[in-house]
Amino acid sequence: MDTAASELPHIVCLLRDSLPLEQDDVSVCFDPARFARKTNPAQEQAIDSQWRRQCRQNPRLFNGSKFRYAGLRWTGAPQLQLGLTSYREHIGTNCRAGQRLLQEAGAAVHGDRQAFLADPLGVGALLLTADNRLAFVRRALWTGEYPGRLDRPGGHAEPDELPRAELAEPAAVLDEVFESVRRELRDELGVPLTHLSRAYLTGVLRDRDMGGRPTLEFVVRCSLPSSELERIYNEGKHAEADESLGLVFLTRLELFSDSCVIRVPELDEVDAECPGVAREAAVAPAAADVNCTGPERDDGAAVHHCEEEQAGEAAAHAEEPKAPAAAGPPVRGKEAPKKRRRNKKDKKAAAAAARSEAAQPAGTGEAGGPRLRSESLANNVSSQLVASDAALADATSSSADAVLPSAEPGNPASAADAGDTQESLEAALARVELGSAAAETDEIVVVQQNGVVLLKTGEQVTETVMPTAPLSGQIETLAEVVNNPEVNAPEGADAATAEKSVEEAERERKAKLWEEMTPACRGSLMLLKQVQLKGFVFRF
Repeated sequence: MDTAASELPHIVCLLRDSLPLEQDDVSVCFDPARFARKTNPAQEQAIDSQWRRQCRQNPRLFNGSKFRYAGLRWTGAPQLQLGLTSYREHIGTNCRAGQRLLQEAGAAVHGDRQAFLADPLGVGALLLTADNRLAFVRRALWTGEYPGRLDRPGGHAEPDELPRAELAEPAAVLDEVFESVRRELRDELGVPLTHLSRAYLTGVLRDRDMGGRPTLEFVVRCSLPSSELERIYNEGKHAEADESLGLVFLTRLELFSDSCVIRVPELDEVDAECPGVAREAAVAPAAADVNCTGPERDDGAAVHHCEEEQAGEAAAHAEEPKAPAAAGPPVRGKEAPKKRRRNKKDKKAAAAAARSEAAQPAGTGEAGGPRLRSESLANNVSSQLVASDAALADATSSSADAVLPSAEPGNPASAADAGDTQESLEAALARVELGSAAAETDEIVVVQQNGVVLLKTGEQVTETVMPTAPLSGQIETLAEVVNNPEVNAPEGADAATAEKSVEEAERERKAKLWEEMTPACRGSLMLLKQVQLKGFVFRF
């Protein structure tokens, strides 16, 4: 199994002697002013525009206060550096297309790639049932992040659970972080808190696709078997029943044994750090995932301001010589130096550098100083985001009628639009074979939810109106076959597939689940693989 590095998060392993950490092993430094997100007026305008547009597309979105993760610090034990942010800022920074530009501006202005991003602290948990199965959820298609993907239950720690969060004591904040994990398991799966053990911390993940959005990963034990947990989940009485489509159970043997169905990579195969182990071995500060600013540590070591790869990028940009004004062709008879082919990241970096130079006041040159050029870069990036928001808003408004046609009676134009919608949905249904092929390719999935049709192509979900009743029946049939391919096998299935045993078919189906998992779910499994659970006692 080969998994691209971009599909895996950056991992910081916090295990101690291959065991997860209890709440008493962790501390919190809570300072809303010191660990707040850096701002400027142009960026705030871009955030506001992005939030309004997302709320129009998904009315279920609502703003709420979140803890902002500013980094990890070691003072004999891991210490979480936390401030305050909001879900609105998360949507406008980590979830927007220009997140990498914001990271480059943060590195240039503040020496911290995450300075301009919200980075709300997420929590996720792998739930181990009484019969040693791990529970996963299939995310609903309406969710804003990774719709339809397989994930572990999780969410965010909520400052609103504390009275006057901005004045909260660090101990109260730490209680909320650990208790929020159990609360998310109750709300997403329906399991009562009395059947859940304490939460044990395994590490920190940063999702590359979400601008380095951080999550704390935990493992929790459930006193119920998987059959009882599935029964409670299927009753649908829990608070967040609409956020997932179903449960998937995998045993630890299927994931971590020599005869595993899914090969979970080792930490040394990917971009992972074990700062606690490094400190014990070298008695020196580890190159951990530390992005916070402030005074020196208690042990006298200076606080790191950026990740190791961020420092490498800054050094590379600083040492890169400027190209001559006019470069002539290579001299005949001498071999010209090979030029590395530029990828998309190089082109974006070059374009950002060119725009920052163009925005610099004329005549300043080097005398303008790096601070002036950095501020120009940050303002230029924010202006680009505002411009892109305006262009996207115009494009959305111009195509709104085509995506969501009005079906008012007596309106010929709306009737024609509805007919076009009917034809497009029928064409989509015609392209999808009813059966396991639809579940394997996942090119287009059509599902009916509350009278609305959702067309999903890869990671893109398009919403349109529900046409006539006959097509609605086809959509329900397709959704049933897609969700249960092994039960609703097509009559024209290959002979080889029909001859396979039930065990072989189930094994092949589970082997493909790794590709359906979110990056955070994969990272959490990689952390759990390092945990020595034999003999470990979960306290309830």
